[in-house]
Amino acid sequence: IGFFRGMFAAKMQELPSGVPELDDAYEFRTNNVEAARPLVTGRLAQALKWLGEAWPDEPARVALNGSDGFLLLPQPKNFFELPDISVPLDYASHVAPMISDLGAMLATAALVRKIGAKDEA
Repeated sequence: IGFFRGMFAAKMQELPSGVPELDDAYEFRTNNVEAARPLVTGRLAQALKWLGEAWPDEPARVALNGSDGFLLLPQPKNFFELPDISVPLDYASHVAPMISDLGAMLATAALVRKIGAKDEA
């Protein structure tokens, strides 16, 4: 974060989300406060609250640049790690948890994808 702050700090203004626990955990900065305010105080804040509940270990990192978005979920777990080659695979204990984790990641990505989407009429 220090690297980006050094590169962009002069061009960016800090913008609070209005949610104290999010403002304590995150730093919202923008070069266009008026355009960013509805996003930071609306869907992004809602998504970050949900991400905090779904991924409680460390705060997720979200970067939005134009129409592109990036989500980093700090997690030490290797989601696709299989047991040692000598251990017979068992669906319930080895494969099903991977599928569940992948489903959670896809649901998270779908939620984050909606952050910048326009409301349906």
